[in-house]
Amino acid sequence: MGQILLLAPCYLGVGGAERYTRLFARALATVLGPRSVAVWSYLGGPIPAESEPSYLGAAASRSGMWGKTRFVARAARLARRVTLIVAGHVSVAPLASRLGRLYGVPYVVMTYGIEVWGSLPPGRRAALRKARRVVAISRYTASRLQQDHSVAEDQITVIPPVVDPAFLSRAAAAAARPAGPPRQVLTVARLSAREGYKGCDAVLEALARLRGTVGPVRYVIVGDGDDRPRLQALAAELGVGALVHFAGGVPDRDLAGYYEGSHLFAMPSRSGYAAGRWRGEGFGIVFIEAGAFGLPAIAGLGDGGQEAVEHEVTGFIVDGGDIEAVAGAMRRLLSDDALRLRMGQAARARVLREFTLPRMERQVGDLLGELGQRRESEADEWRREAGDHT
Repeated sequence: MGQILLLAPCYLGVGGAERYTRLFARALATVLGPRSVAVWSYLGGPIPAESEPSYLGAAASRSGMWGKTRFVARAARLARRVTLIVAGHVSVAPLASRLGRLYGVPYVVMTYGIEVWGSLPPGRRAALRKARRVVAISRYTASRLQQDHSVAEDQITVIPPVVDPAFLSRAAAAAARPAGPPRQVLTVARLSAREGYKGCDAVLEALARLRGTVGPVRYVIVGDGDDRPRLQALAAELGVGALVHFAGGVPDRDLAGYYEGSHLFAMPSRSGYAAGRWRGEGFGIVFIEAGAFGLPAIAGLGDGGQEAVEHEVTGFIVDGGDIEAVAGAMRRLLSDDALRLRMGQAARARVLREFTLPRMERQVGDLLGELGQRRESEADEWRREAGDHT
């Protein structure tokens, strides 16, 4: 058993938060040594052959009382022999708080975006405020933690997402963008009705306005969910159904091929409070994944996406609710090859400078140093002192 226990709601799930959690766990293992980190997940399937040695599996394959009981029970056993608990999501922060109090162990909470914007159940809010440190993926989410939940500024550490090294290697080896038409616009997003703010509908409406003015264009949407039928109906209604390909859910290993085949990335999310909930991007890891492949991006105003895309340098920041603004940004990037290439190169350079795993490892190392965590050789000594020889 290692020094650090990372608790996750769905460690092997699909999505930006899940990818961030896995890369964060890798950074922990690099800094402290692979035997110093253990990951226990509430939901998931069997342990895949290619998973990290630190992954202990999941309590259940679907949500339910039995799985929750098993998750809590094993987490309690594992927490007795660690020096730090990491809650991989605010939903498991109350459990981390209780275990930390029970065993006298500090805990850290990882936060992303809308799950911590606005009001929270009292247990989650209290767990945030009592954590030894709260990790935020963006300055925007950090500001919301202070504003919405009175988390102290010096309690928050901002560690942005990074691009998986396998993606970077694939991007470095990728051939140049397809030279001829059609130009391909790409969105990678979960098509959930609850997350209908991602801007796919705005891109569809912009595409209808641009038809016949920028040459042949193809729009590919990677992702699935209960909002897909609405978007398909909208594409047909706008008369652009033949230009749109809904690729459905795609495994991480196949996602790179879609970036390789595209010319620009568009996810002009709409942020703000609507229909009783907050919406917007905590950061948008897909923006920097696209940047790794040399794609300029179009992001929305008013949220963490503005930290992933540098306006008029690596792409454009627009009001996702203003269809003409979305169409204008698309028009510029689709009709000006030199501009698109220059912004794409700037996006890749920024990724290599700011969003790599070694950079996250340094930031995680600084955090662990502040929390008094030690490398594996020292952890072995800690285990001997504690009488743990397993």
